[in-house]
Amino acid sequence: MRSGAACRIGLVRSGAAIAAGAGGYLTDRKLKDRIKAALGLLLTQGRAVGVHVVAALQDPRKDVLPFRDLFPTRIGLRLAEEGHVDLALGEGARDRGALCDRILETSPGVGYVVLDHDPTPMRVRLSPPAPPKPTTGPCPATGKAT
Repeated sequence: MRSGAACRIGLVRSGAAIAAGAGGYLTDRKLKDRIKAALGLLLTQGRAVGVHVVAALQDPRKDVLPFRDLFPTRIGLRLAEEGHVDLALGEGARDRGALCDRILETSPGVGYVVLDHDPTPMRVRLSPPAPPKPTTGPCPATGKAT
């Protein structure tokens, strides 16, 4: 690796309740405790060394993800109830303008973002990524033809 080159590691976890051992998915208490400790360590110290953790939840109830306050950036898309907004984006987010419960089904990708250094919600529209362009020639990673 070149001097000064950044190494990034990403951990994406959909259904973070499973990773946290919530909901009875994991019955081994020692394994649950190890997962919680590792995730807590990644969330508190990982960013400094290039580790990014993304958790995606469908149910923002507090008991599903007990360490949600350790995520520095939160994104709330359309939510079912007023109370879910504060659970997903932090206490008082709805009162500060994050009206996730009022986003229409006909507005996919619209949501609110709250950053750890600024509690003011920002309304955003997330666009799907562009489809990949077809490539020809050898794959850079394997050298084999595509």
